[in-house]
Amino acid sequence: MMATGLLAAACGSGGSDGGSSAPTTAPAANESTPSTDTDGPADTDDTADTAEATDTTDGSGTGEPPRTSVPEQPWSDIAPVALAALQSAQLGGSDVGELFTGLFGQPAEIPWPSDAVVSGVRVSKDRNDDGTAAIDWRFTVATAMSPADLEVLAVEGFADGRWEPGARVESTLDSGVFVTLNYPATTAADAEGWGTLAITVGPETEFGSATGRNEMEVSVELQLPSIDHAGPTWFFNGWLAELPLPEGATLVLLDANTVDTGVWLSAEYTAPADQFDALVQFYAQDHTSGALELDATSLPDDLSALDYFTAGFFPTLAGFTIFATVERDFTQPDADVIVRLSVRVES
Repeated sequence: MMATGLLAAACGSGGSDGGSSAPTTAPAANESTPSTDTDGPADTDDTADTAEATDTTDGSGTGEPPRTSVPEQPWSDIAPVALAALQSAQLGGSDVGELFTGLFGQPAEIPWPSDAVVSGVRVSKDRNDDGTAAIDWRFTVATAMSPADLEVLAVEGFADGRWEPGARVESTLDSGVFVTLNYPATTAADAEGWGTLAITVGPETEFGSATGRNEMEVSVELQLPSIDHAGPTWFFNGWLAELPLPEGATLVLLDANTVDTGVWLSAEYTAPADQFDALVQFYAQDHTSGALELDATSLPDDLSALDYFTAGFFPTLAGFTIFATVERDFTQPDADVIVRLSVRVES
């Protein structure tokens, strides 16, 4: 039978025989009980605005990204609403600042153009070699405003006290002139882990050619004590609470990247080299409960020649395609096994 620790609140106890040698799994945190220490793979400390949560703090002056109350709904319930909001913003039909904050934890108040259309979001939370971590945000919008007007908007509208005006850098590329306004963190904000916030304006390009629109891009990084530190939002990492997670594996990466059809969310774990067979056997089991459908996968009798495994057949979470892979490197037999999980929130 499947290990009884399998995310009981989210993934149920369905399974298949032959899984006793696989790793057990970490239970999902109780969604009605806030955690004040870490969010981990089953973070319940944050939620997107689409879950209609009540803000508790904006994170200003705390060294943490914006945090909100525990969601009343599981991730699989809020994801379709979040997707609809994102797709609306990609067409210019909603407030991009509200969307960026609710779904991705935009860490500062940004004076976005009133006609802004979401053209790109990339948020990553990486574990460093020393055990610390960093969250990197990059938001890009397209607009009909001129680069000169966008620069004025940024200079006059950005007033977050954690950053102060710095160098203005002008770059001339084949596609046009780009201006980057750098805002170094104040001494206090730097001590909290904040890096320089940069606002770049210039022509929007596609495959190296100008589109006729202009763009504004905002980027900033925050250093954290560990990757288990809170944030940035429930939408960003809450999906992991509904997937089977191997106990003892180390979370090293969380990532969100928008595409034309929505957003792809992914996570990466590492485990000791000798855990490859057990991890493959674990993810070869049937994991079906609630919004999760991950069918059992047939395995070869001999796993010794296998270095890459993809679990399930058209698996889904809340109707969105998920991927679960286990990989090892035969050229480095002592290297960690890599487990990658992802969900494509798109239509």
